[in-house]
Amino acid sequence: MIVDISDTAVALTEPEDCGRFHVRVPPGLPVEALDVVLTSAGAGYRSGTDRVAVNISWLRSSAHEVAPDWADRFDRMLAFAGSKGWLTDDGAGVYGHITHD
Repeated sequence: MIVDISDTAVALTEPEDCGRFHVRVPPGLPVEALDVVLTSAGAGYRSGTDRVAVNISWLRSSAHEVAPDWADRFDRMLAFAGSKGWLTDDGAGVYGHITHD
């Protein structure tokens, strides 16, 4: 599961892959632009310089055309993330490391 960010939009790609999770940001995108696009999409917020707290509700609503067992697999992914401390304190977001592919 990849959260793809451009200078104007946020999209969820490969939603079926609940075995990995990261946030792909284009090289050179200013942090101010990243903050604006995340907020305007309702997708989450930047947490420090190397990760984004992605809203779980945004992930669920953005996962289109997934298999019937997707919700169970996604919940297991979140449980694993929680066991590693990768959920926000309020449990509404999951942290994804930023990559610059």
